Amino acid sequence: MMKLMRKGLGLAQRVLQTILGQTIYGYIAGLCNYVFYQKNPIVMILYVLLAGGGFFVYVKIGFDKYLPGPYVGEIHKTTGTIIMLLCYLSFYVAVQSDPGVITKSNVLQALRRYQYDDIIYFKNNECKTCKFSKPARSKHCALCNVCVEKFDHHCIWLNNCVGLKNYRWFITFVLMHALICIYGGILGIFIFAGIIKKERLWEQKFQIMGTGETIEPGLYVISRYLFYSETAFAFVTILCICMGIMLTGFGLYHVNLAMNNVTTNESYKRAAFETYFEEKIDFLEQWKEFGDGFKFEEREKKLFEVDEKWTKQQVESSIKKTKERQKVNIANFYKPWSKWESFKSVFNPPL
Repeated sequence: MMKLMRKGLGLAQRVLQTILGQTIYGYIAGLCNYVFYQKNPIVMILYVLLAGGGFFVYVKIGFDKYLPGPYVGEIHKTTGTIIMLLCYLSFYVAVQSDPGVITKSNVLQALRRYQYDDIIYFKNNECKTCKFSKPARSKHCALCNVCVEKFDHHCIWLNNCVGLKNYRWFITFVLMHALICIYGGILGIFIFAGIIKKERLWEQKFQIMGTGETIEPGLYVISRYLFYSETAFAFVTILCICMGIMLTGFGLYHVNLAMNNVTTNESYKRAAFETYFEEKIDFLEQWKEFGDGFKFEEREKKLFEVDEKWTKQQVESSIKKTKERQKVNIANFYKPWSKWESFKSVFNPPL
């Protein structure tokens, strides 16, 4: 499948080169490389435009035009602004924070921080770029070109890595934005409910544009009327509701990771290893059952680290060792003694 995808991509590149010419294609390829494979501020700028523009619409229409209203008081101008300012602050701090960059001056300290689990992390595994032994739970970020302690992921919204020393600011950033989106969505619903009451829309008659046909008010009719009369504010309210749900789920996912002392990087790798161990055990069990009649490909030999000259006892030994490694992977070598203490430690990282 991967070979077919690579061939298809290669064919598409050759077609584009033919159509656009080498010069224009080179510019486009360079731009794509910059956007997708280099550290850049493009998504940060998008965040500023979305967050700033969305709040501007909310203030100019929701606050200035409809507050106070039948169901919401003027106090929401203050509370909403304070929460939004805290969101901007959390963004700034998360962007500027050190994720826990490892250098030659602090690598020895980082090496003593965590033990190696011999599943994901191994001793004497040198980073080919940074030229020092990789501490357990660290990872080299190709975009930032640095190794980061307890690496979680590279966040394109922050244009920064998330790791040991700034995970707290990342969680704060996500939860603060979940809060403002939920707040904005609920407040928007009450503002629209106030418009309905103030304009007595349930008692009005509506006309279909073009035909002039009169129709009775209903939830669908009133919703369409409100959307067309306050399109920008309705769009921002719907966006707040959708983003609030997604960010809340995303934030709770990271809270759960923090409570279990697992990083995003580790959760993905452990899932991949679990699949690998299951496939290897299944492969070895079949080999054990069929014996000398069992045939396998060179790819499987390299993937599962086996030798066709193995005896039945060696196959059984490999099954046992693989199951032991599978148990270690499932158990989580870094499992905390207390989930609450693990979560608190995120907000009190080592200096």
